[in-house]
This record gives sequence, structure tokens and C-alpha cells, in this order.
Amino acid sequence: TINGTIVKSSTNFGIYLSTSSEVSIQNVVCSSNTFDGIVTEGCSNVTIMGAVCSSNSRYGISVVATGTNYNESITVIGCIIDLNSEHGINATTCNALKLIGNTITRSGFNGIFLNKTSDSTVTDNLIAGSSQALSATYAGIRLGGTGADRNVLAGNKVFKSTRFNSGTAQAGGAT
Repeated sequence: TINGTIVKSSTNFGIYLSTSSEVSIQNVVCSSNTFDGIVTEGCSNVTIMGAVCSSNSRYGISVVATGTNYNESITVIGCIIDLNSEHGINATTCNALKLIGNTITRSGFNGIFLNKTSDSTVTDNLIAGSSQALSATYAGIRLGGTGADRNVLAGNKVFKSTRFNSGTAQAGGAT
């Protein structure tokens, strides 16, 4: 368990987990880091709860695969993710991801990006002010890549996203 840690202005990542399982990250603050606030790479059964990830130079939270090690059963719940330069939450090659009740604001690119991610649930999140980047081709919630199948989007609220607004999602159907 990682609880109550503050990581600011790291020249790398705030918190980085690689091929770990049964980990709980609670009530941490990861801000102004050179890369991502929190990263899980090839992990399983990880819960990130009540984290504040803000002003990171890339992603607020990144859930990515490493080689053939996919992320399985990662839960991100009740987090505040604000003013990150790229995606608020980036999930690449994941299964059974749960994003529940997060507040994601002012992301440079997508608020939530599910890339090659399947069998996941995105519910009751508030996403506002996505697509702060100049290209304006991003969404509040975006699904993409081969294998982005069987995902459930429900109860999400998307506001002031440059490309897709008011409860819509690219290649999805957030309500």
C-alpha cells in the first residue's frame, strides 16, 4: 500500500509500478512531474483511490502494457486529474479496467483514452475542458485501436471538450 505520499516536480514519473500485483495507491498527490503522475505497467489487481494528479507534462494516470504483460483488473476511483499536458487517463492494452467517479479537467488531449483496451467499465466520471491542445482533435472520452471491444460507458458527464461535447464519446456512447 502507498498512502498519503506527495511527489512533486520529479524529473521522471510521480509513482511508477511495473509488473506488480495486489497494490493499493491511496490519497497521493502527484503533480508537476516531467512525465506521468502515476504509471502502472504490466500490473494486475491495482487500486488507485483518491489520488490528485495535476500539471504533469504527459498523463495524469497511465495504465500500459509491457511486452506481453497486460494490465488486468486496474481500478481508478475518486481521483482528481487536472491540467495534464496530454491525456488525463491513458489506458493502453488493458483488460477489466474500471474508471469510476473521477473528475478529469483541462486535459491537453483526451480526458480518457482507451487504446486497445477491452472488457472495461467507465462510469460516473466528470470530464470537462478536454482538448486544450491547439490541434483540437481530441475528445472527452475516446476509444481506439484494435481490440477496443466490450467496453461499457455509463453515467459519464462530458463538458467543454473541443471535439465531442455533452455526453458523447468517440466510438462509444457515454451518457
